[in-house]
Amino acid sequence: MFALLRRIITYHWFSTLLLMTLFALVFGVMTVNIYELAKANLSLIARYGSTALADGALQQFLGLVLCGFVASIAYALIKACERVLVRRILED
Repeated sequence: MFALLRRIITYHWFSTLLLMTLFALVFGVMTVNIYELAKANLSLIARYGSTALADGALQQFLGLVLCGFVASIAYALIKACERVLVRRILED
């Protein structure tokens, strides 16, 4: 899996740039208001306790954690693409 990703990222500078843009869009979409939603969700759980959990607040919170995880992966991939592009610029 990692070998395939490395091959795709290092194939051509333009494909690297396109992938970096795609990963940046994923990162942006996943992090939009994630802090505010998590804060509101935890406030709801703190206020209403088990009733809020039964109504799906825990499921929503786990979804927010998953979005944060995906955003972290997208950020790591952005940095990997950045490293490849910088190396190509400095080597040429």
